[in-house]
Amino acid sequence: MAKHLLILVAVIAAITAAASVAARAGGILHVFPPQVEGETFAVARPTVLLSKTLVTVSEGATEFRFNQTFFNNNEYPVQGLFLMPLGPEPPRAEPDVNIDGITTPSRVFSPKDFFPLLKELTIRMHDPSLLGLAGQYVLVVRPVNMGVKQQRSFKVKYELRWASSRDELELAVALAGERYALGPVGELELRVRFKAARPIRSLFSPTHHLSMFRESPHRSQILVRSQGTRVLRDFLLVAFFSGDNLDVRVLTHREPGEPGAFLAAIAPPLAPSGASGPDKDVVFLLDCSGSMGTENLRVARSAVKFCLERLGPDDRFNIVTVGTRAEKMAPSLVQATSKNILDAVNHLNAIGDCGGTDLYNGIITALEQFQTRKRPSIVVVVGDGQSTVGITDPDRIVTDLRRNNRVDARFFVLAVGAHPDVALLDRIATATKGRSTQFSQHHDVESFMNRFFAGVSPPRVSGISLRFDIVKPEYVSPDPIPDLFGDDSVLVLGRYATKGNVNARVRLRGALQGKTQTVARFFQFPLSDPHHSYIPQLWAMRRLATLLETEWLKGADEAVRREAKELTERYGFRTPPRVEKFRRQGDSAGMPRDLGSLLWTLKKSVVPADVQSDAFRHVDGKVFRREETRWVDTRYRGDMPTTRVEFFGDEYFKLLEQTPELGPFLAIGPEVTIVDKERAVATMIRDR
Repeated sequence: MAKHLLILVAVIAAITAAASVAARAGGILHVFPPQVEGETFAVARPTVLLSKTLVTVSEGATEFRFNQTFFNNNEYPVQGLFLMPLGPEPPRAEPDVNIDGITTPSRVFSPKDFFPLLKELTIRMHDPSLLGLAGQYVLVVRPVNMGVKQQRSFKVKYELRWASSRDELELAVALAGERYALGPVGELELRVRFKAARPIRSLFSPTHHLSMFRESPHRSQILVRSQGTRVLRDFLLVAFFSGDNLDVRVLTHREPGEPGAFLAAIAPPLAPSGASGPDKDVVFLLDCSGSMGTENLRVARSAVKFCLERLGPDDRFNIVTVGTRAEKMAPSLVQATSKNILDAVNHLNAIGDCGGTDLYNGIITALEQFQTRKRPSIVVVVGDGQSTVGITDPDRIVTDLRRNNRVDARFFVLAVGAHPDVALLDRIATATKGRSTQFSQHHDVESFMNRFFAGVSPPRVSGISLRFDIVKPEYVSPDPIPDLFGDDSVLVLGRYATKGNVNARVRLRGALQGKTQTVARFFQFPLSDPHHSYIPQLWAMRRLATLLETEWLKGADEAVRREAKELTERYGFRTPPRVEKFRRQGDSAGMPRDLGSLLWTLKKSVVPADVQSDAFRHVDGKVFRREETRWVDTRYRGDMPTTRVEFFGDEYFKLLEQTPELGPFLAIGPEVTIVDKERAVATMIRDR
């Protein structure tokens, strides 16, 4: 029996323990339509050619550096003003502003002082797009002149404070100018550097796919990059800080009158400096079939080479290629010497199109390489998982994998390809308590592969469980909680219902090197909590995945269908394919590609935008559905008390001034219905 080691940490993590730094980055270049002899000409908003943001987070302060280049698309010169929202708190000092290399005077308006200017600009252009600036400190540069087809470059630097004594940081960078430009942004780069006194335990973004570079426990760098892409949402990064041990943090969100949702971030203990882990046996299972295509096969070969170069000198390895036949590089495992790795690279370079995909025999061949339990056994699967030769039934593949896995080898899957069979690949990883992930164009190759291979190892923590005192969680996912590999944390989502504010103890238990550790912390599960509005969407993604998988495995069920439809409409997800349609087709290859791909994303992604429908708009945690000319909050019910205000009327601006947090929602358009607590606000165009 494992010796029990109890670590009890009684910490009250109140709602206010979350520190927020909201930088409304991305300045807006707002230009006015010219008038000639009383005639007003239409004006195109300037294009954003370049947007570079550098955020440096250190103890107690966050420095922001913004670099934007705008281009005047109009056939005439324009005049306007530059607006940079700075967030709800004033900067530590007056921002430095530089335009085309010249230091330029500016003024920071308080929310109260800026409101008259905001009203004037909005009415003048008869456009609500700027109303999201309400309630913000705003930097203003005016006037700004741009010649015909001219470009102007703006650089702004400032600092904001944050309470570094707190364990959680939400860093918000609202890309206001990039969204306001409407068109694609030529080059977008957003970089966040952490220089922390305490270890950075967990990092994730519910808005963007991240490339992460972890230099040390106290130093990390985050990168988001795109080219020629429209910017539709702001950037949000969540970071947790703590000590060296196994750790859990809980965040909540709850709308009045609804169940609450929680997110628990579980982080493994920090690895000792310079620790390399135990010697291991690794088989690389490489899909070289025709379905991979030339480019994806190149990516797959590069991924295997990357892993080979990071093997320890006492590790052993082999390569099994999966095509019409499964073929081994060597008869048995070889030592990871420099010569053997060079020979393996040459072997990989010679691999071309191998025909079909006998995945079943590839798996069995890989398992035959392992002869002992004394060394960790690992299979790294790289490919699209489209089984086309030999035994192709997914249930048979997974069943025989379990039966033949006599050394408890763990499978780590890297899905590569235009249309990978992600459903089958995930089942293979789950059946062996491994991990699956998918490579896409969102990722920086080096940082992605570093994180992937760091987890290709025996688990740091296994047998993980969460227990909640007082609070009874519902629909928790993932269940069971997977093992922790490398430095990566795992996010657990669920719902809760309480009759009041509850301060509950959460116990995390897991096995580390054969010893059980328990960490206990106190967290508040409130009756109402407006923070962390992304959590219900993430929970709904996991819940919808469970419902679709249940329907696929057990057949149609009206209650399951109804709940899936309600979640889809409430959170604006893409409509899932009808499962029974695929069942009628009798597809022996298993779960269809469309359904499997959606399931993978619902289960794995922490970016709700990956599954959101174009028929919905997502703004600051709210979801709006298009109904003819009106955007309607999906929480709206016809029996709700509703206040109707005239678009751009006196009551409209009075409402905005009194409740500036409604600004981002009013900015959607002239006609919008917003649910605020248990009432609704509907804006109306006159005479409609």
